Amino acid sequence: MIEKAMDRFKLMKRLTFTFAAFVVAVFIIESGARIIEHFIPPEPVDARSPLAFQTLPSGTPISGARIEGKDQYHLLWPERIGQTLPVQKGDDEIRIVLVGGSQAVGLGVAPPAAFAAWIERLLNESGGKRRVRVVNLAKTGYASPQLTYLLEKYIGVIKPDLILTVMGNNEFLDSSLAINPNKQAPLTFARKIERHFAVARLLRPVQKQAAAAEVNFVAPSTKTPAMIEFAEKRLGRSLQRMAHLAKNAGARFMICTVPVNLRYIHSRQWFFAGDGPDQHYLFKDARWALRYGAPQMAAHAMEKILKDDPVNPAAKLIYAKALLQLGNSGATDAYAKLIVELDSEQTPRTFENIYMSALAHYDVSGPDACRGMLPVWMKQLNLSENGGEPHALAQLAELYYLSDYDGQKARQLALGSIELTGRQNRAGARINAVLQSEARRLGVLSYDLEKSVADRSPQRMPDYEIFLDYCHYNVRGHILVGHLLAQRIAEAFNLPKPPDAGPALKTEAELRRNRVTDIPDLRWWAGADFWVSRLTDEFAGQEEHFRRRIEEYMVQNGESALAYVYLGNWIAAAPMNSDEIRHGAAAQYYKALTLDFEMKAARSNLEYLKKMR
Repeated sequence: MIEKAMDRFKLMKRLTFTFAAFVVAVFIIESGARIIEHFIPPEPVDARSPLAFQTLPSGTPISGARIEGKDQYHLLWPERIGQTLPVQKGDDEIRIVLVGGSQAVGLGVAPPAAFAAWIERLLNESGGKRRVRVVNLAKTGYASPQLTYLLEKYIGVIKPDLILTVMGNNEFLDSSLAINPNKQAPLTFARKIERHFAVARLLRPVQKQAAAAEVNFVAPSTKTPAMIEFAEKRLGRSLQRMAHLAKNAGARFMICTVPVNLRYIHSRQWFFAGDGPDQHYLFKDARWALRYGAPQMAAHAMEKILKDDPVNPAAKLIYAKALLQLGNSGATDAYAKLIVELDSEQTPRTFENIYMSALAHYDVSGPDACRGMLPVWMKQLNLSENGGEPHALAQLAELYYLSDYDGQKARQLALGSIELTGRQNRAGARINAVLQSEARRLGVLSYDLEKSVADRSPQRMPDYEIFLDYCHYNVRGHILVGHLLAQRIAEAFNLPKPPDAGPALKTEAELRRNRVTDIPDLRWWAGADFWVSRLTDEFAGQEEHFRRRIEEYMVQNGESALAYVYLGNWIAAAPMNSDEIRHGAAAQYYKALTLDFEMKAARSNLEYLKKMR
């Protein structure tokens, strides 16, 4: 018995000694790693991502050139290609670096129409004595870690006076949109280990180029608490690093909150007319026409659909809207018949049908009619404001909006939907709260851009009046945001205050009215670059169809410089990886210049083609 007890004691002693030796060894290794890390600091923000479109660029970020007798840098990594910068910074020059995702890139509009260009123009045209230059480092799909990496590589070359962040939409892409959601928990766990142990940080692998196949991710329908914590803490660390870079460069740092489209439900605004590629092109024509004050064109498009499909409720609704804009007395009768049909017991109680009924009631009688119907619609759709799936909350928010119910209710529901969903990359209330709290903690400049935009929107619900889709601005959105940011920057640098956005928005509306395609100035003409299909975000994937329509138009009506520009745009809308595509587009622009030597859009796009080589 005594011998067995002694054996157990010796075993426990050995185990205790082994454990103590292991702890001491780990302590020594970790301490050594922290000492090494102190002298050789690792990358402060982990910019690795499993997503191919977030892969960090390789090669040199700049190239040198001599333009108009001056040494210039070509910036090679930003998405807005062709940006140049004088090597020597003038004493009277203010350089502003913009960082953000596709919203800040200006995806969907011509480069001169993006808010970065508006900021630069407004500050330079406001009578100040200093030259302002905006460098746009924004990159589609990039989140704060990748943007921090870009800033770190460029800050010494640019020598900025202000670093301006308008980012936050993409923070969940590699957490909620991971290749396989089941892999997210190990990824999050690995990042936590790295944050706590220097050995793990020193031994972590360098980011490798992602394989092209890795873009085929599947998004979970909702965010998990682990995903939210991961994204919010990483955003905070990225902002801390940017603030450190700004301080070392002698630059000021301004953090902005991010507005998004709170009335976004489906990929199309008129989803009830057929979502995605199934939507008839005449609905797209009509939406474009109604947006730009050409209701007769919209009515004509719907007459064509109703001739072949006389019971199409979506076509009836849009036809009634066109008649209403035209002041046609037939609008009242058209709406009345449609409401009877949509509210009939024989009509399926789908959200599409109920939503069309709500739009018709709203057009005829305003929000009061919708408010009376709201409880009925909620019961029919089994919707509750106390919970549910993100998509259901977005649907309910739209019905509350049309009912103009309780002021803030629609906004609260829409923001609640954003916080839950994993399917759209939009900054919600929590991301914007992180942006504001970090600005306060770091003691840097800030601007609540989301609040300023919401305050200028009905029911504080930014919508398709300024957005193309879920987060990308249309021309009006870029005008508004450009003016708001220019005014805030002018205040921070004690520059003359730029004008309010009102006059510019009024000018845009007057220029657009009943002129769907023929505005030559690139500041206003959203369709002047290769993303002509994003003018209303309706035409993607139908380039060949619209090329044929333009060619048929010229056969019937004769050659047109503008038509050749649009034909070149549709050719160039294909992936720009082919000399054949570039040459085909260029040929159309040259034809346009043959007919109209002053056609600005043709000249601009020829320059853009050269930069795409």
